[in-house]
Amino acid sequence: MPPKRPLEEDFNSDDEIHKLTRLTTESQQIAPRKRNFHDVQPMTQYLSQSRDIAADSELATDEFTERAGYIKQIKLTNFMCHANFTLRLGPRLNFIVGNNGSGKSAILTAITIGLGAKATTTNRGTSLKDLIKQGCNSSKIQIVLCNEGINSYEQHIYGKEIRIERTLKREGTSGSFSIRSENNKEVSSKKRDLDAILDYFSIPVMNPMCFLSQDAARSFLTASSSQEKYLHFMKGTLLEETKQNLEAAEGSMLSSKTRLSLLEESVRHLHEDYKQAETLLNELVSKNDWISRRRLLQGKHMWVVYKSNREKARILEKKKNALQVKKQEYLDRISDTENKIERYLIQKEEAVKDVSFNLTERQKIEAERSSLQIEIDKYKRQHTQLKQQEKIAQEDLQTSESAYANIISQIEAAESELRKKKGGDEESIRSQIDEIKLELSEIKDKMPKLHEDQHTLDQEEGILTRERKKRINDLEKSITEMRQEYNELRSSEDKLAHAFDRRMPMVRQMINRRINEFSSPPIGPIGYHVKVKSGYEDFAFLIQTHINSTLGAFVVNNSRDELLLKKIFDACQLRKTPAVITHQLQSFDYSRGKATAGTTISDVLNYDMPELEYLLVDLNRIEKTVLVKNKSEGDRILRHQRPRNLNLVLASRDNSSGLHMSLSGGSGMRLNVVTFANTLRIKLGDDNDLSFLEKKITYQIRELKKMRADFTEKINKIRSEKKGIEGKLTELPRTQKKLSRKLEELEDSLNGQTDTSRLEALKESLKEYEIQIQQLKANLASFDEKFGDLGLQLEPAKQKYDDVTRRYQEAMAAYENSRNLEISISNKIDKCRAVILETQRKISVNNEKTQICEEELNHLLSKCDEQFQQANAFCTEAEIANGDLPEDESEILREIKRIDESVRASERQLGMTHENIIKLFESAKTKYEGAIEKYNELDDSLQKIYNALMLRRAALELSVKGTCTDADIDFRTSMKTRSGYSGSLSFKVAGQLNVMVQTMNDTSPRNVDTLSGGEKSFSQIALLLATWLTMRSRIIALDEFDVFMDQVNRKIGTDLIIRRLGKDVKSDTQTIIITPQDIGKMANIDEQFVNIHRIRNPERHVQTDNI
Repeated sequence: MPPKRPLEEDFNSDDEIHKLTRLTTESQQIAPRKRNFHDVQPMTQYLSQSRDIAADSELATDEFTERAGYIKQIKLTNFMCHANFTLRLGPRLNFIVGNNGSGKSAILTAITIGLGAKATTTNRGTSLKDLIKQGCNSSKIQIVLCNEGINSYEQHIYGKEIRIERTLKREGTSGSFSIRSENNKEVSSKKRDLDAILDYFSIPVMNPMCFLSQDAARSFLTASSSQEKYLHFMKGTLLEETKQNLEAAEGSMLSSKTRLSLLEESVRHLHEDYKQAETLLNELVSKNDWISRRRLLQGKHMWVVYKSNREKARILEKKKNALQVKKQEYLDRISDTENKIERYLIQKEEAVKDVSFNLTERQKIEAERSSLQIEIDKYKRQHTQLKQQEKIAQEDLQTSESAYANIISQIEAAESELRKKKGGDEESIRSQIDEIKLELSEIKDKMPKLHEDQHTLDQEEGILTRERKKRINDLEKSITEMRQEYNELRSSEDKLAHAFDRRMPMVRQMINRRINEFSSPPIGPIGYHVKVKSGYEDFAFLIQTHINSTLGAFVVNNSRDELLLKKIFDACQLRKTPAVITHQLQSFDYSRGKATAGTTISDVLNYDMPELEYLLVDLNRIEKTVLVKNKSEGDRILRHQRPRNLNLVLASRDNSSGLHMSLSGGSGMRLNVVTFANTLRIKLGDDNDLSFLEKKITYQIRELKKMRADFTEKINKIRSEKKGIEGKLTELPRTQKKLSRKLEELEDSLNGQTDTSRLEALKESLKEYEIQIQQLKANLASFDEKFGDLGLQLEPAKQKYDDVTRRYQEAMAAYENSRNLEISISNKIDKCRAVILETQRKISVNNEKTQICEEELNHLLSKCDEQFQQANAFCTEAEIANGDLPEDESEILREIKRIDESVRASERQLGMTHENIIKLFESAKTKYEGAIEKYNELDDSLQKIYNALMLRRAALELSVKGTCTDADIDFRTSMKTRSGYSGSLSFKVAGQLNVMVQTMNDTSPRNVDTLSGGEKSFSQIALLLATWLTMRSRIIALDEFDVFMDQVNRKIGTDLIIRRLGKDVKSDTQTIIITPQDIGKMANIDEQFVNIHRIRNPERHVQTDNI
């Protein structure tokens, strides 16, 4: 048997055939009929409702009823030459007139682009970006369509207007649409929805005959051959496109018929396969003698497997019960831990209240300090402004005195000049005058730019001056305080006393005197007993920012000792009462809670009393706080190493500040900038406090010198630039005056006149400068008094600021204490929650095991039920009990194997297995029946398609004849409007359109190409109107229809257009015609149907006058 092609290859044409089958149902609706000239319907896929509406509505009157779908308004923003342009159009005939270059053609381009056309179709550019006004980044086109009256489109959604917006952009996606309702609510932004609206209203924006640009109009009106005219006519009426689509459909149908013949051969082969498989099946059935015995053995095997699976299900049930007991133990553990968390949460709520209260107090004080700082800055700005005003007044005085002396010199020169006679060569004088005027113009252009640069530099100098003063004052203040601290340390036996309170030595002496009154000696301040190890002195101030609140505290054993200690504090009149911690000092092992990476605070501290280490661990979590040299090292530890038990990282930032770094809830980083205190409240290794402080003072002095040098360099650079600008500003007016005087002299010399007005003007200027100099000297004398008043006003504000700063530091300490307590409780809660999470993880694992066990059990039980049903259906347990069947599963399988071997021996005789023969028969039968059914279906479909295409071909021929007849009748009508003229359109020769015209001087019609230019243009206009009639577009537009007409034919053509497109009640097409001619002076206008829009040049005004 020869190899057969796969059946699927014969059905590859299904898609093409199904595309054509939809024509079958439509073919029954096509009935060729004679066209009626008055039966005019719009070009749209939608059924027209106008006839039904006119019959059932009160609008059906003899008068003209407006139909929806015309353009009411167009608005352009930054489009081509229009920056902001709005134009309202009438429903019938619209003339847009204006000078060349006024943007008339841009309106037609905007309409086509706004309704979805591409830039290439307008012949105005290759991209939409080319249509954006030069210098702008975006452009917008807004078109409003009327949606009221006959044939409105989804008025319940859009209302009485449909607003279409298209936005063009130079960057990104350009040409986006927005379709909005009457209330400016966006309904859609999809191009297909816009196409549906345009198709409904019959606005074929892509039809070149619908919107004729200047190039398209010239191409149509000057078509030289009858073939070109015919092609324009067929494309405009869409008959050419219909013909091409019909030919493509006929080609697809012929291709499908060829493939159907191949399918017929495949069906024949499938029938032969089906008959062969049927013969094999009949032979197999006659040799089937072992089925009964094998059936009993197979049933016995099913019952044995069923009982084995029931035993496995019992074991799984026992395992499931054990897992459930374990889960309950985990749930009890979670409940106990949650009770602990509730207690901790109550404690934390109290701590949070304290934090919130202390934070509020700190913020109040901070706001007060900021307010005072603003007030001080205001006085400083006033002082700076006075200084600048004083400097400006001095400079003005110098300038005025210099000008005063200069005017005296000019007066003397002018008086000497008057005594001389004027003369010179006229041509040379004129050349000098032109050169001077050019120089004066250049000076005038330079002055504003110099003033602007001078103002910018003044602002920059002011900012730098204020910044320099603030930063230098802060650094000088810090150096002064450290020097004072250094002197006090050097002269004091108690080197830490000044860091806490000046009376702290008195407190310690009184405690020593009354030591026997305490149950155990108080310990404190704690900073006296804590020392930073050698090699870690650079971290001392950074460590202090974390444990500062604890360093100043005292530790006692009980409340009685606490009360006695506070009485001593009161007796010594301390500025601030230190905190007292009631705590039983004891040691414990905190190594398991210590950070597993980095150097912690607990690693770098030594203690006079070892128990204090554990107190700091309890209060400040120093074992969980790591020290690093910079922010990048802190980032690496927190983000990459992520050690256990790490709460906080302290990083050095500069000599006066550091960073507190921690991870927030997710993976975000929390950074707090902390400023170092001026005094150290902790001891340093080897008692080298003085050397450490001396190094710090030396470093800050170097920083101060460097800062002054940097600011001085920046300010001097700005002042140098200002001086250069000031020199130019001083020199340019002088040069300007000098050139102006020289210009006057040359002009006087040229005119042959002697003018003494300049000398008088110089004398008047001299008097004005004398008065101005006196005023400037008096103004300078008043500045000393102003500086004194400003200093008296500043002093109270500075005192208030110092007091508020002290209160702010105290509030910060209180906030840190309460915050540390909150953190401690939060850590306990976190530990409990970690226990819960771990237990929940174990429960999750337990649940997974339980679920797996349940799934296995359910699967096994389901399998047992299924096996029971299958076994019982195959044969009952009683049947296999009474038979001579083996009990062992292996014996059962061996006997089944022997039977199968006997069956296969029989199958080898037939050449195929039993199952394969059955499958072969079923497959061959299914393929044959499916193929014959599909073949018949496709054969019927192709026959119906053929009939439909024949009907459509006949309908197309009738449509072509009817359209040509309608166009010929309309052309004849238009030609008769001109006295002595007649004409016709001849389509007798296939593929040609011959325009025949007879003038008053002709005895017979002749081809339009033989007419004069004006007559030919008039005939072409009549042809255009005839083409538009058959197009039946809701909107048509034409750019410069009269470009080839003389004045007489232009007037006649205009009257024809007004009569046919404006006054003719049968025409409800909105027409837009663009022309540079003033139509109002050329024809009689009926304002009811004709609107004239005059466009002014966009350089002056972008608006229209509507008539």
